[in-house]
Amino acid sequence: MKKSETINQFINFFWTILCFLPILFYWPGKGYTWLIVFIVAGLIWGLLPNKLLRYFQLSKRARFYESTGVKFIRSYVQNGTYANRIASKPGTAPKVIANRTAARKYLNAINLYERFHLACMVFFILTFIHALVNGQYVISLLIFISNIIYNLAPILLQQYNKLRVMRVLK
Repeated sequence: MKKSETINQFINFFWTILCFLPILFYWPGKGYTWLIVFIVAGLIWGLLPNKLLRYFQLSKRARFYESTGVKFIRSYVQNGTYANRIASKPGTAPKVIANRTAARKYLNAINLYERFHLACMVFFILTFIHALVNGQYVISLLIFISNIIYNLAPILLQQYNKLRVMRVLK
């Protein structure tokens, strides 16, 4: 496995474990009917057709996303600024999309990441509401914060990346 793959897998593992911990602490002993319903609801959202997914693009302006802090977010994610800096050899240039084929391939990856985080976001929101309704205020707050970190921030980053790649393709 390449150094970059190892670093990216570590980052992915770190954020996944950290942000799923509140979910893992919440569900045991709560019954699994709602858990299954919420997982299915998330999967349905993750399988939306591209035509519908486009309506969830928050802006067509890169500056909007930059104002939300996507450049900061980009530093701490897989294939992000720090991961690429650690994985690259000293003096090498950062990765860029070399051609239109690579750009389209990257757009497909962005679409997959965005769908994954959309599905997880729906699941986290429903779990947050379930915890809130059941008076579990501390864990519901932790789930809410985890949802922002693990799902909303990456969705904003993917939408920003999508805009940048689309600009290159035009």
